[in-house]
Amino acid sequence: MRSLIPRVRSNFLDNDFDNMYRMMDHFFTDSSPARSKDMFKVDLQDNEDGYIIEADLPGAKKKDLNITMDDEHLTISFEKKEEKDESDEDKNYVHKERVYSAMKRIFYLPNADGKSVEASLKEGVLKLTIPKKEIESNKIDIEVK
Repeated sequence: MRSLIPRVRSNFLDNDFDNMYRMMDHFFTDSSPARSKDMFKVDLQDNEDGYIIEADLPGAKKKDLNITMDDEHLTISFEKKEEKDESDEDKNYVHKERVYSAMKRIFYLPNADGKSVEASLKEGVLKLTIPKKEIESNKIDIEVK
């Protein structure tokens, strides 16, 4: 008759290791904002004078970003790649991963002046200040008949 203790103990440890690996995979892939499958988080303020946008882009560098303004539509694109390091070839890795992320957000900003946008990147936060155009009103003459 076989004892159940080693069998239960073995399954218990196997399940714990499986759970640990799943937890580590989740931590390093899904929960990090820079690696998330979701879009990056953005705060958008509409003030009298213009718009202020703050986008959370942890680990982003200037070369990773592309910002364009076409007709009242602001597009923020983020693409991050980790390239293979040639100096790593002589190392005996058991496991090594690289990250690739590409995200894009488009915002409709009525009356935005796309020629006067100010952008800064500090500690993973992209801040854009976009003034509004002066709205010109034209008086229309009424013809009396």
